[in-house]
Amino acid sequence: MDISNNKPVGKIEPIKAVEPVEPRHFRGQAEGLQEDRITLSDQARLIESARQKVKAMETIDEEKVAEIKARLEAGTYRIDSRQLATKILRESFIHHLQK
Repeated sequence: MDISNNKPVGKIEPIKAVEPVEPRHFRGQAEGLQEDRITLSDQARLIESARQKVKAMETIDEEKVAEIKARLEAGTYRIDSRQLATKILRESFIHHLQK
């Protein structure tokens, strides 16, 4: 390999002396330092709660949705009102207990 036409890149500055830097203190290491705090608004807490609930939900069964939609359009979908009322009451009771 032949290297030719070597031209200097530029002036090289000498290394300057570096002053020592004081070490950083981390939470719990130094007296008198305040901890970082985050305060969420009620709305932010509500949004986060909703996000967690949506994340925990089961995925949508597209096939079942299509089947129910077809039965609704055909007029053959029947709802058992007793079963529906029982489920609503059960969910309401569970929700009330979780508060």
